Amino acid sequence: QVWLVSTAGDSASDLMMAYRQRALDKLEANEPGSVLLLEWSAPAEADPELPETWRWGSPEWTDKRETFLRQQWENIEPEAFRREFLNQWTVRANHWLKDSWWADTLDPAPLPADAVWSVAVESDFDGMGHAVALAAQDDQGKIAVRVSTHRTIAEVDEYLAQLRLDHPQLYVQVTPTYRERLTAHVDGLVGQREAAAATQNLLDLFDRRAIRHDGSQVLQEHFAASTISRRQAGWVLSAPMGKGGVYAARAVMFAAAQAVKSQRPKPMIYTRNRRLA
Repeated sequence: QVWLVSTAGDSASDLMMAYRQRALDKLEANEPGSVLLLEWSAPAEADPELPETWRWGSPEWTDKRETFLRQQWENIEPEAFRREFLNQWTVRANHWLKDSWWADTLDPAPLPADAVWSVAVESDFDGMGHAVALAAQDDQGKIAVRVSTHRTIAEVDEYLAQLRLDHPQLYVQVTPTYRERLTAHVDGLVGQREAAAATQNLLDLFDRRAIRHDGSQVLQEHFAASTISRRQAGWVLSAPMGKGGVYAARAVMFAAAQAVKSQRPKPMIYTRNRRLA
């Protein structure tokens, strides 16, 4: 048995998140039943004011525990309460992603079914993790995004193929890592040159509250671990020097940038003699 005991931190402290992700990777890699992973943490989207949320971060729940947590909630800063008693990771004060941006853009509604879905695939710097992001524009011009993580490129390949079957209106972009390693159809490549423009687009979407996410804990943690650094192509969303764990955030960044460019299909009216847009 291995115990890793810690309360949550903020985006400046990513060690616990890194270890947990590696544990999840091991969980998927081993035979069913060989590994048990227990964690007492509230979901990222859970309301920190509700006792139902407090129970997520409490291995044992009693009236005494509830009374104690109520006293803490009333007497300490909300962000400190979230970290120390709910194990919810928060964004440090000077981080590019403001807590209000994240909270104000939470929307669990599904991607619009009649839109073109922009897909982007990105890997961690060591190739040990992969993310597939989906983005689509709704009737109000909002960009809905979703992300999933995968352990191997083969899993990514299978997921892309299934996506194409479920939703034929896809535009798939990948980073050069995947150029010769996917059998699923790919529509384009993205790299550092595209990342600079995509980073500015992402900041603009959050600033205008024009992006919509489902509160994914993985995505929040990857955003929290990211930084915006100066590169040759411009300012780019990336990992701090020597670190990883932001590939889901970068995948969403690329997918959202393409979704902004994609026009929603015009409704068509069919008559016997002609077709009207």
